[in-house]
Amino acid sequence: MEVQEKASVTKGKRNAAIMKHRALWGYNRYEVLRGLWKGVMVPGLTFGNSVVCMKSEVQSGMDVNQRTVGRLALGAHGKTTNEAVKGDMGWTGFEVREAQSKIRFEERLRKMKESRWAGKVFRYLYRKSVDTQWRKRTRRLTSKYTASSGGDMATRSIKRKVREAERTYWMTAMEKKPALSNYRKGKNEIRRERFYDNSRGSALLFEARSGCLRTRSYKARFCDE
Repeated sequence: MEVQEKASVTKGKRNAAIMKHRALWGYNRYEVLRGLWKGVMVPGLTFGNSVVCMKSEVQSGMDVNQRTVGRLALGAHGKTTNEAVKGDMGWTGFEVREAQSKIRFEERLRKMKESRWAGKVFRYLYRKSVDTQWRKRTRRLTSKYTASSGGDMATRSIKRKVREAERTYWMTAMEKKPALSNYRKGKNEIRRERFYDNSRGSALLFEARSGCLRTRSYKARFCDE
């Protein structure tokens, strides 16, 4: 497991570095980086999510790499708020992706015939109350993202419930940051925005939307008061 975690950390950092180089040649940095990260890099980093349980710091590192790529795509500086980057890129966090995978897999195991080995082992663990790391992790994710749901859930229902919970946590986090007071008035969903491009004006637009313009710091540096 430690080998897998180290490989994931290395892969996450390498993928973020690749994105920086790709951005130099993209006709539209926002579209190119967003498409490559979500379509190529994320599937590689989340492979085996339904059964693998990694340490929280490994997952946090992947989120940091994702936000780094997001800031690069938006042309934003390093102090822009995480919530604004997430909201305008339209990306879900790695814990949310893991939650969807594990909850779906657990539902699949519940409905699986006991004649199959996976279903047989799953029922044995529950009957004997064997609390494995996977069970603990899945139980925590289920409680966090689909606590209000009862009974069997369809795949689409699981995805919708998890996304709704993520949106609630995202909105709550924004309320704690005064800089995002104007941003959250016009942004209530985690979805991509289509008006960003490679221009400096696009980067300034994002910084203004997220309340992170560096006018005060520049004014203090270049103007004597």
